[in-house]
This record gives sequence, C-alpha cells and structure tokens, in this order.
Amino acid sequence: MEYYTFSYYILTTIVLYILTTHFVRKLLKCPPSPFVCLPIIGHLYVLKEPITETFANLANRYSPVLTLRFGSRLSLLVSSPTAAEECLSKNDVIFCNRPQGFLAGKYLGYNYTSLNWAPYGPHWRNLRRISAVEILSSHRLQNLASIRADEVKRLIQRLCRCTGLYKNNKLTISLPKSVGPIHLHEDRKNNKNKFEISLTNNMSPENRHGDISSSNNSNDLDEVVVMKPLLFNTTMNVMTRMIFGKRYYDDEEGDGEAERFREMVEGTFRLFNQVCIGDMVPYLRWLDWGKERKFKEFKEKREVLMRELIEEHKRETKRINHVDNHEIKKPLIQVLLGLQEDEPQYYTDDVILGTILDLLIGGSDTSAGTMEWAIALLLNNPKVLKKAQDEIDNNIGHERLIDERELARLPYLRSIITETLRMYPAAPLLVPRESSKQCVVLGYPIPKGTMLQVNLWAIQNDPKLWDDPKSFRPERFEGVEGYKIGYKMMPFGSGRRSCPGEGLAVRVVGLAVGCLIQCFELERFGDEFVDMGKAPGFNMHKAEPLKAKVRPREVMTKLLSEI
Repeated sequence: MEYYTFSYYILTTIVLYILTTHFVRKLLKCPPSPFVCLPIIGHLYVLKEPITETFANLANRYSPVLTLRFGSRLSLLVSSPTAAEECLSKNDVIFCNRPQGFLAGKYLGYNYTSLNWAPYGPHWRNLRRISAVEILSSHRLQNLASIRADEVKRLIQRLCRCTGLYKNNKLTISLPKSVGPIHLHEDRKNNKNKFEISLTNNMSPENRHGDISSSNNSNDLDEVVVMKPLLFNTTMNVMTRMIFGKRYYDDEEGDGEAERFREMVEGTFRLFNQVCIGDMVPYLRWLDWGKERKFKEFKEKREVLMRELIEEHKRETKRINHVDNHEIKKPLIQVLLGLQEDEPQYYTDDVILGTILDLLIGGSDTSAGTMEWAIALLLNNPKVLKKAQDEIDNNIGHERLIDERELARLPYLRSIITETLRMYPAAPLLVPRESSKQCVVLGYPIPKGTMLQVNLWAIQNDPKLWDDPKSFRPERFEGVEGYKIGYKMMPFGSGRRSCPGEGLAVRVVGLAVGCLIQCFELERFGDEFVDMGKAPGFNMHKAEPLKAKVRPREVMTKLLSEI
C-alpha cells in the first residue's frame, strides 16, 4: 500500500511540474517547446541519432524557433534562415560567447582560453586577429599556395603508386650485344630522352645514339582505394607545414610521430561527440562513468606531443632570429613564440597550444571529410563527374595539373563543392553559443545564458527553401559566387564566430578534388551505390569509409608518369 501511495505522489509531482512549466512558458510568451519537460533531465530524452534529423523533425512539428531544456541548460534551437539571421546578425554580439561548464571547453579548450572556446572579449579578438593575419589572410594564403600545390601533387603520386602506374611504365632500350658505358641525357628541343654509349671495337659511330621508348599500359590499373586516410594525410600535412614548417606524413606511411598526430585528431572528435550528463546536470556528473578522467588523460597525452614540438621550435626560433628576420617565412608556431618572448604572461604555453590545436584539428579532418563526401557524391552521379572532367579538360588541358589560381575558371567544379557543403556541412550543428544578456528573437524573449544551437543541416536541406534538396544537383549553384547565400546557405557559419578558415578550406578542397577529377577515372567499388550514411555524433563523418576504384585517365598518363 505504501509503495502505491509513494508512486502516486511521485507521478502527481511530475505531472504538476510538467503542467506548471508549460503554462509558465505560455504566460512568458517563450518560444514553443515540446510539452513534456521532465524534472532534472528536461528534454534530454528526445536526443537520438541522427541528431540533426531529430532536431529538424522537432522544428517541423513545433516551430523553427524552439526551446529545449537539457538538464539545467536552456537551449534555443534555430532551424530557419530568418531566425538564424536574427541570432547571427542582429544579436550577433549577444550570442558571441561559448557555453561554460563543458568538459570539452575545460580540457580540450585549455580552460576556455583557446580560439574556439574563449569567451567573446579582448583575448578572443586578439587570438582571432593573430590566426587571421599570420595564417588565414588572403595574402598569407597566397604566399603559402606552393605548400598546398605540393601536397596535392604528392596525393596524386601516391594514388599513381596505388594503381601501379609507375610499375607499368616500362623503359625499353635496344642495343647491340657489346656496348660500353651508357649515359642518359634529355633532348629538350625534341622533348625526348636520349642515350649515349661508349664505342667498342665492333660498333660504328652511327650506332652510338638512340631513343628511349617508354610503354605504358593503363589497362588493369584499377585499384580499390580507401580514400579518407590519403585525403587526411594531405590536409594534415598542409596544416602542419603552415603551423610547424614540417610535414609529418611521408609518401608511404606515417611515422610514429605522425600516428600520434592522427590519434590526437581522432581522439579529439571522439571525445567531442560524447554526450556528458554532467555538462547538462552538473550534480549528476558522477553518472558520466569516468568521462572526465578520459578527458584529462587525453589532454595530458596530447600535451606531451605538443610540448615537445614547442620546445623544439623555441630552439629553432632563436636560431632563425639570429639568421634572418623574414616574418613571412616563419610558420605560425614561431610567430606565437616570438610574441611569447615579448609578453610571456599573456602568451602562455596553454594559449599557444590551444590556438595551434584549434587550427590544426579544424583545418585537417573537416576538409578531408568534405573531399570524401564530394567524391562519394560524384561516384553516385557519374554524369556530374563526366561534366566536371570535360570542364577541366577544356579549360586546363592535359599537359599540367590545375593551378590554384585557375579554380575561378572552373565554375562547375565550384558548384560541386558548394552542393557538397550544402548537403553535408562539416558542422551540421554550428558550434553552440550562449547569450550574454536577454534579447528578442522573432518576437520571443530569450533569457540571458541561453545556449544557441543553429541546425545548419536542417536549413540547407529544407524542402521549403531548396528544390529537391536530397538530390545532388550542382547546377543549382551555377552563376552563384561564393559559398554563402544569405542565411539559407552558410557552411562556414556567420557572424563574428564564423569559421576563420573558410578561405583555406575552399582552396584545399577545390584543388584536391579538381586534380583527382582531372587525373583519374573514379568508379564505385561494386554495383551498388555508395552508402551515404552519416556516423553518429555532432560532426559530419561518413559511417562507412569510402572505397573507390581509381584508374589513371588515358589522356593523363603521360603527365602522371612524369610528375
């Protein structure tokens, strides 16, 4: 009897709490919200994969401006361009902070001092300025274009080795039986390779020269390649060369230090994608089953690697300062260490580590992921792939690789990248923000301390905004300049907290995807379409790694055998 009485009181309390919360919100004219908001956990029960589609369904059912309570956190979920504009333009300064109290901000963001996690203010503005001027400005990107070109060329070479092109490029020399030493030289006038031999007693002078002929059979060069590791190596090397002045992944396989970098990036995303109960309900952090310990151990592990690099570059900075003062040649870490010498109290090792890691992780995995999605879409749409190849053939030709400066001459390639970013944005939910004071969004009062979540995937795949949004149609962006269309297409976010690496990302992705289309025949592995499923989490990773059949194009084999 007592058990039933207790259960009755508990149930009554829950019902009264739900009803009271609902009617109070009505009186305060708050944005719509799912009716059942449970005590303690709030709306945490609605979270299920895929998160972006779950949030989109809630927005369709209730409102494009929706409030959810995750434990003790009030969250504003925005799923329309109009609401996004009010938050990221009209109220941009108010929504410029990052939510506090997250394990990720404490351990991965070095106690909220890194570029990505720092609250809006002088410290964040200074970090943003340094990253923009020293590595992400148009002038700086132009000066570092040779790094991107070299890494894309190495990617092409690696794929050529995977397909066996170099092994099938045979050198044939026909000589008499008795010859002296052979000397090779290049005949630049006739664009041929020549050989010269020393005469023997039975060889006439007219036989002392001949041509080297090379035969290349591109048949049977199909190779099934797992694309993501190769693409990741390329983007990671681009970032490490810009930040550290050194590449860590060679042309065959990464060394031990390179694998530590890979684990650092993968581990960061793995932890970031975990839902921690303690982040939402602080007094229930003990239910996280050791997640804080995992964050702490991971931070200590990656700090070992990064502090080794800092000490190495501190020595290198002293050497460079004695040799020259050409700032434009210095990688970012040496610029930061130079600032540390002038202001050691401000530019601490933690600030430098956090800034470098934000740029390194944000600029490597996300760009590689976008490339993987783009290639997967092209494999499922061979007519689009053929049209892109025709554009490149007509504008660039077969005698050289695409130059980064020529991407503007390839509008259809740009449309392919834009359509990929529309369907599979690297950050389908923009990194959360937090209101610094009360504001109004679409007439609804939003309290101070509300966490803002913009469902970018829902906006960019909304059938009310896009014709047949689930279809891959690059033609929809023909004639469109840039990658942002108001607030219905903003793959790099908007406002003060938008992604600072947009210029770098579109250059790397455009050049790499363009050169792959130019150089190789890309086909699906098997008869079925490529699985376009998304992996669980807050990032846009493919559930199944992309495998593709790669074969050098006949018209490109001459160039590929020479690079």
